[in-house]
Amino acid sequence: MPTATQIKAAFSHLPEAERSIVNRIYAALGHPHRGADGKRARKAQPQPQPDNDADQDDDEEEEQRPRKRRKGNDNGSSKYDPRRDAYSLLVDSGQFFVLAVHAYDTIHNSLENGAAQRWCPTAVVVPPNAKDQANHARYISNFAVWFEHISGFNPSYDFEGPLKFLYLYEQDVWNELLEKMGSAASTVREQNTNRLKKAPELLVPPTHPDGSIHPRIRGEEKSHRGVNHPLTRNYLLSPADLKHFPEMKFDASDKECVAFNAHIFTLTVSSLVLSDEAKDIVAKLVAGTKRFTNAEYFAALYKDPAAVRKTNDGLFLSFLVIRVLRHVWTGPSTAEKGLANKTAIPAQCSSRRHRCFKFTPRMVAYAVCQVRTMLHAGDWGKKDGKYSYQTLFNGVVKLLSSEAEGIEAWAQQTLEALNETSTRSLTYFSITCTAITIDQLDSFTLSFSLLNKRILA
Repeated sequence: MPTATQIKAAFSHLPEAERSIVNRIYAALGHPHRGADGKRARKAQPQPQPDNDADQDDDEEEEQRPRKRRKGNDNGSSKYDPRRDAYSLLVDSGQFFVLAVHAYDTIHNSLENGAAQRWCPTAVVVPPNAKDQANHARYISNFAVWFEHISGFNPSYDFEGPLKFLYLYEQDVWNELLEKMGSAASTVREQNTNRLKKAPELLVPPTHPDGSIHPRIRGEEKSHRGVNHPLTRNYLLSPADLKHFPEMKFDASDKECVAFNAHIFTLTVSSLVLSDEAKDIVAKLVAGTKRFTNAEYFAALYKDPAAVRKTNDGLFLSFLVIRVLRHVWTGPSTAEKGLANKTAIPAQCSSRRHRCFKFTPRMVAYAVCQVRTMLHAGDWGKKDGKYSYQTLFNGVVKLLSSEAEGIEAWAQQTLEALNETSTRSLTYFSITCTAITIDQLDSFTLSFSLLNKRILA
């Protein structure tokens, strides 16, 4: 542990701008500031705390929005202003972490491991087993993405020196800062999850603009979702299993079956009849003898599940993934139609708050996990029975970041398509994939399948 003399000396050697950042953090966390010589002041000055709430789009915040300020008068106090103070930017980066770095790894684990690797590499102890080594490598990668984000957010703030000082010399303050960031991350994730839970209308595909869900899905609670509802059940099935079920019509005829205590009751409200294979799947799901696992991606992630021949056919290009991405980044009012009726990105949204204007593999992975959370009967968590959300998230990131031959081009095209659809109505959504010759097809499918198996293992 460093001595008081060492701490004062380290602080005094920081450039003035970096000392100012440290003092802003001190003040926000209730600690006395330090003078240029490193000595502590006697009292701390209370400071306002940043707003950790999730972003709302223009329609939702109309009543809360302050009057427009004249140009040049903005003091950087708005949470949407990149000039806001350094401490607020750091706390806000907790939101960025869960939305665009990792949805399940904690900020504390990632930043502790990453900081040690960056600023004290000689003290890093490499874990002995493969699983811990993989976790450690992932934490360091998370730190790198987060640090690149905060370093490029506002060029007038150089966070390298201040954060290194806090990590090496002020562990208590460092831990308090990480705790504030973690709180911001939890707040935005919980609000995203809650808002999406209360928006079952997003589950109706754009091919049925006037359709409705039968039986009705309520937004207040989720016990009737998952295998207990025909729509959410179908969305959670693999494309291979879904092929045994009749296409949903999004009208009253969808009440073709209700599962209860492993018995199937076929209603006479329509001519739809489940095949023997479909009945068997439903019975096993209800009885618990068939469970959802990470072995296959679920149907709701595909643009057209019925057309899937290979794992990558339309994967992550579903209307539901796109709607959730929009809901999270440009606001609920853009979820269904994108920015088709808007001249620019909404003034108040996560995209503006975090200066993120392109979807990345990590953002897509977060949206994919939110999609599945919307569908199953429980709340956000790392597990749904045998299904691992951590495995799902890491798999999506690896797949969309892959540099393997053939897969890299597919991943880039998928991200390009998702970014393009963020501005347009899904009615006009389309993508043209790279052509693969017959000679390449077997090799491509095999390499993709092997990579996917390694990711999901």
